[in-house]
Amino acid sequence: MKRFALLAAFAIFAPALFACRHEGAYAGRSFGEGETETVYLTDRSLSRSIAIDAQEVAQLPNGALQVRTVLRNRRDEPVYVECSTEFKNANNIGIGDVTGWQFISLQPRSSVTYTSISTATDAAAFTVHIRPASQ
Repeated sequence: MKRFALLAAFAIFAPALFACRHEGAYAGRSFGEGETETVYLTDRSLSRSIAIDAQEVAQLPNGALQVRTVLRNRRDEPVYVECSTEFKNANNIGIGDVTGWQFISLQPRSSVTYTSISTATDAAAFTVHIRPASQ
């Protein structure tokens, strides 16, 4: 009976496991409404190391957009990443406002908040890019 249950579970989940293989950027998780507030993991292996626990955006009094993303280390050893934010207009088109790469050290089983602020006042959307840190 246990073998049947195990085989049935494998039959159900196997297509999902093998369908995830692809080259290039790995879309980690979308937040908010539509595709305007997104996080992209540039390396698929990062999805096993870190989780995105929360993301929030706020319009500052000067019109700039502030983005806060909470990253959590899932592992028992430190994980080092770099984050950058690309700000976009209301049509989700890049406006040339991109932050530099910021190094983030995630200690074992801990969380860190990555914060970025646009320099342009017409920013209405964004994409946070996360890549493994170059050490």
